[in-house]
Amino acid sequence: MNKLFLKFSLYIFVFLIYNLSFAQLAKKSNDSLTGKEHRKEVREKRKATLKTSHARFVIKGSSVFANLQSDMQFGIPYTDGLLTANLSLESDFGLADYKTFFTGSFIYFMTPRSGLYAQYYGIHRQNEHTTLKEYIFLDQTIPVGTDITAYFNTNVFSLGYLLTIMRDSRAFLGAYFNIFFMDLQTGVYTKGNNIDEELEFLLPLPNFGLIANFEIAPWLYFDFAVGFFALDIKDIYFSGSIYSLNTALIFKPLNWLGLSLSYEMFDVNVSDRYDIGDTYIPYSVKYHFSGPALGLSFNF
Repeated sequence: MNKLFLKFSLYIFVFLIYNLSFAQLAKKSNDSLTGKEHRKEVREKRKATLKTSHARFVIKGSSVFANLQSDMQFGIPYTDGLLTANLSLESDFGLADYKTFFTGSFIYFMTPRSGLYAQYYGIHRQNEHTTLKEYIFLDQTIPVGTDITAYFNTNVFSLGYLLTIMRDSRAFLGAYFNIFFMDLQTGVYTKGNNIDEELEFLLPLPNFGLIANFEIAPWLYFDFAVGFFALDIKDIYFSGSIYSLNTALIFKPLNWLGLSLSYEMFDVNVSDRYDIGDTYIPYSVKYHFSGPALGLSFNF
């Protein structure tokens, strides 16, 4: 709660400083105009500048080489309560813990103050593995020495509103309010279909964060984006959290083209329950990736 309060306070502080500075500039620049007339004039200038700035529509794509961690925990009902089974899909089922995949995003400014912000990434992993010990997956017990195929697929799409907090020729700061649609699918099966278990859920979770861009040199920029959200509904046993981070250095040989070197991180933690007849199995999925990335950006 303290971290959220500090971040919210930072938003308000930056917003107030920006508006106070704007008010002072308006007063000094043209005392003969009324405040309403001056604001209209500034808005028109900003619209004209945005149309010719190569910053109205921004498309980014990156190839990420990431370290992945996918952990699951199941509650096993028994007469006196619940036992807990822990499972790492990388260590226990042999899924790749390093993978290269694509991420993309775009920004479209409808006005100098308002825009749309979207993100996407998809990771699909599958592996054939012989179990080295006994495992629990949902209501199935997987014996030692079983030849299984395990998989974990993730598709994430995010879309929402982007508010400009501060903008000038060398810097941009904005706040976004998005909805994340996460399709997480994981399971394990055998060739003879003796075991065929799948867990899938589509999560629409809100997310909010900050986007910043600063000019270091005429040909070099620093990009930063961070997002977070957490939800806990005890009555239906659901809780979830999302944290994302992207930092990048962007080399711009042309005003419409950028080459980026970045570090990306995404973390999801979801707890829910799986209904089986008159009972249920509580479970949690922890999913994380982080790593360096190379990409391109296009500004129009």
